[in-house]
Amino acid sequence: MRKLLLVCALFVAGVVTPAPAGADPLLLTLRGVNDPSLGADILLTYDAQLGQLSLSVTNTSANYDPRLTGFAFNLPGSITGISSFSSTPAGWSYDFDPDDIDTPGQFGLFDTAALTGATFNGGSPTLGIPIGSTFLFSFRFTGSNLGSLTETSFTNLLSYDADGGPNESEQSFIARFQRVGATGSDGDVAITTSVRQVPEPSVLLLSGLGFLGLGAHLRRRPAPKT
Repeated sequence: MRKLLLVCALFVAGVVTPAPAGADPLLLTLRGVNDPSLGADILLTYDAQLGQLSLSVTNTSANYDPRLTGFAFNLPGSITGISSFSSTPAGWSYDFDPDDIDTPGQFGLFDTAALTGATFNGGSPTLGIPIGSTFLFSFRFTGSNLGSLTETSFTNLLSYDADGGPNESEQSFIARFQRVGATGSDGDVAITTSVRQVPEPSVLLLSGLGFLGLGAHLRRRPAPKT
């Protein structure tokens, strides 16, 4: 019910629009590798007419105060660049470096990332996503055949761990967490554990929930000093 309310609010506010006809919005669930209480939900929609990928990222972690400070994923080979990027709240940046974005723990090399620092391995907990909050991201691409891509064009591309360690291979999306654990001094990554299609009414509800989570996050931010 909580997620459903978030999507409705985003839709009403105009932050999230209905997916184009024929699109299949996807919901990715990520879980921490070393700390299973870490988690994230990523609602992914792709507008083939605009060549734009929209992501609603929620920190669903259960314990303490971990912050989601970055995420990385792969792009179809027909994409040659990113013409625009936005984050709400502001403060995030992106990296586009096909097959060369490194991640901690030998989880493979990725094509692009949303960052709160200079690299995926760094990041700023201050700018990261707190527990229960949802941040919105948009990537608009350049390249060829963008109109033929779908949501699954991004989730069926996998990065492989070079040493083949357990739970480290075949990742499509990966999230970086900092301020992990009781002391807030640890870090971890979360990997994709499930991907499922979301019916259109549920997409609207999930987006509305994201808006409510974003509003709650903004209300918690301290007022600027005068």
